[in-house]
Amino acid sequence: MDGAEVTAKHWDEYVAKHMSGATDHNRAEWMAHPVVQRYRREMSGADSEGEFLVSRYLEGTRVEHAVGIGAGHSVFELGLLGAGAVDFFDLYDLSPKSLELARESAERMGLADRIATHVADVNGIELGEGRFGLATFYSSLHHVIDLGDVVAKVARALRPDGMLFAVEYIGPNRFEYGEEELELARRFYGALDPRLRHDWPPAPPSWRARLRGRPLVPPPTPLPVPDPAQIAIEDPTEAVHSAEILDSLRSCFKRVDVTPMGGALALPTWPGLNHDYIFESPRGVRFVETLIDLDRALTESGRLPSYFALIAASDPLHP
Repeated sequence: MDGAEVTAKHWDEYVAKHMSGATDHNRAEWMAHPVVQRYRREMSGADSEGEFLVSRYLEGTRVEHAVGIGAGHSVFELGLLGAGAVDFFDLYDLSPKSLELARESAERMGLADRIATHVADVNGIELGEGRFGLATFYSSLHHVIDLGDVVAKVARALRPDGMLFAVEYIGPNRFEYGEEELELARRFYGALDPRLRHDWPPAPPSWRARLRGRPLVPPPTPLPVPDPAQIAIEDPTEAVHSAEILDSLRSCFKRVDVTPMGGALALPTWPGLNHDYIFESPRGVRFVETLIDLDRALTESGRLPSYFALIAASDPLHP
């Protein structure tokens, strides 16, 4: 099984679990928390990424033909269609199940005649020249293996007045976090109330007798850190060239606007947290507010880089 097949299988399985409700995966995603969503709205100055794009860059103009690359469920792209910002979208993704879900959503929204779906490996797609007014990557550009080649193809496929818009992770490749980010996250995590950590609750009563006077709360496990090698096995495309995204865009577009969205403290810390507690407990919610305030302060001060960004690349450099 080659890399594309592994990736397609990974995302088909992910979608199947999502559609069946077999897993509560959302709580493991830091951006699923309502506090984080509010933070992202504050950072962007808009109620959604779509509104950000429309109000700041499209400025009332209507895009006749757009392309969504690695579009997955296409929630973002369908939102632009529903808002009247785009007339027609070509949607590309490697996962047939993801595009099936996109088509079902389009049917429910009355937009089925305004999309065309294409099952394809985005690393090998041919988009032609000067066809599109907008190209979107919603958390998909960091999955592109042939990053420079694909960005160059997209630049050629855009009209001279066209734009590439991306909602992206631009942090270290394969989540191999920097030492300063990890050190801050580990110190922060080690100081937390045990209820906030993933190893809560304490040992059950049957175990407590065995502890013979030792503390009831077990010592915390270390902050979980992603293993880049394991990530590459599970999904060969995951954050494969995320750290090079901005340089690749700058080589193909005259103008690249970057709106930082933080995450360099929150993302490394999130896997070690008790997700049920921080979603359901008022104290847990207040903790997330504190975490996000720290993340924002460290980002805005320049102490930590921004791991996430909204990116608008315009004035494509056509050869």
